[in-house]
Amino acid sequence: MDPLRTSYDEVAYPTRPQSALHPDRLGGIGLLHGFGCVPLDGARVLEIGCGNGFNLISLAAGHPGARFVGLDAAAVAIGAARDLAARCGLRNIEFLSARLEDQVLVGEEFDYVLCHGVYSWVPEATRASLLGLVSRCLALRGVAFVSYNALPGWHVRSPVREILQWHVREIRGAGEQLEEAKALSHFLAGAIVEDTPAGKALRAEFASAAARDPQVLWHDELSPEHRAFYFHEFIAAAEAHGLSYLADADLIEHMLANMDPRVVSALRSVAANRIELEQYVDFLVPRRFRQTLLVRSGQVVGEADVQRLAEGWVRAGASLKESENQPGVGKARFESGKGHSLETDFGPGVRALRLLMAAVPSRVSVPELVRRVGDEGLWARADLIRFLFEAAAGGLVEWAATGSCPAVQPGGHPTAFGPARVLAETSTELPSALHRLVRLEESAPRELLRLCDGTRTRDQLLQALLETKSKPDAETIQSRPQLDEVLGQLGRMGLFVG
Repeated sequence: MDPLRTSYDEVAYPTRPQSALHPDRLGGIGLLHGFGCVPLDGARVLEIGCGNGFNLISLAAGHPGARFVGLDAAAVAIGAARDLAARCGLRNIEFLSARLEDQVLVGEEFDYVLCHGVYSWVPEATRASLLGLVSRCLALRGVAFVSYNALPGWHVRSPVREILQWHVREIRGAGEQLEEAKALSHFLAGAIVEDTPAGKALRAEFASAAARDPQVLWHDELSPEHRAFYFHEFIAAAEAHGLSYLADADLIEHMLANMDPRVVSALRSVAANRIELEQYVDFLVPRRFRQTLLVRSGQVVGEADVQRLAEGWVRAGASLKESENQPGVGKARFESGKGHSLETDFGPGVRALRLLMAAVPSRVSVPELVRRVGDEGLWARADLIRFLFEAAAGGLVEWAATGSCPAVQPGGHPTAFGPARVLAETSTELPSALHRLVRLEESAPRELLRLCDGTRTRDQLLQALLETKSKPDAETIQSRPQLDEVLGQLGRMGLFVG
């Protein structure tokens, strides 16, 4: 019996919409390097290690003109994925239960191949099969996304894995192992007293392990298979399979911009090429996780040029908001849902961010944004593009190569995003058409989403909501203004497509 198949069937790995994997975002990175990716609408997308399919189903529901295939060895997860896809009424997606060593998808080509959370957690032979499948299936203008744990950063976390595995070595059963691993992590997070850099780092890592999702802890720290890689090692393995480097989802340009210029100059003087430069940066950061984009060998990839993004599209990042500003200071401060902030007195940039917030959930083309900002003769377009690119580093802005995005503010017959409407009955965590996970704790908005199938007017929705309650309570939507307000809030979250 395959031990990996048993492990993932016994404890399902939590999958969810991953914004870093969205092909539109990958297309934006391709644009930065002068590599023209295939637009998602009409593209072919393969996800290797798709789990329960949440990431791929979210994409398929928002882009009915594209074709999606999910592959995973865990039969239980594939069964759940097929069930959810059927409940969502999707006809542009299929799921296959197979091992990477199996000869699957022979003769198939895909414009995007996504593989998150697999490469570092499988045996060497399976890693070779994974890269072989990517090479075999990747279309001429295709882009592959492969994530893995990276060195030297992972060295800080590896003692936690080694200690926990040793602690549970005599215990059988996932539940018992997780209980003991969690308990030891809690204990060591408070018991390690050494006040040195090593002691502080180890305490922080055990505290992180104690707080981690049990399913993630099981497959990351307690998995029998794991290996982290230096960036140059991964690239060498990819090149051996006819693949070459495009960029990383976490752009090095952002990292270099935050370093001392003298350090950057020194690194460039010793690095013979892009690969060496990125490896040196990994030593300095030190990076512990990579999300690397690959293309077929022989494809032309240019140096990153931020000004190429003048042909792209932008959208406000998750929960972008403007903080209250002190009168007379002359600066505006913006914050993202990820905890990042940006303070600036660059007027065009301030106006651009305000316009993007007003346009949520839509994307705006850069030329249109420039037009709306106005007074271009008083400032340089190149400066605004650079500002937006730097804002994207903190999640305040999202770049894309196209304007395709299904999310809209709800209309006269509100239509909720299919997967969110289906899952609202049983879950408080819902995928949005913006390819984000939205948490809705209140029952009233979830009831509203379930009713928004495009067949009811707003007045009919209100009547249906009132009829679902035998008597009003604090969570009931009881008036048309209240209904319109909630619909607007849910629309800004990307939960409506019509």
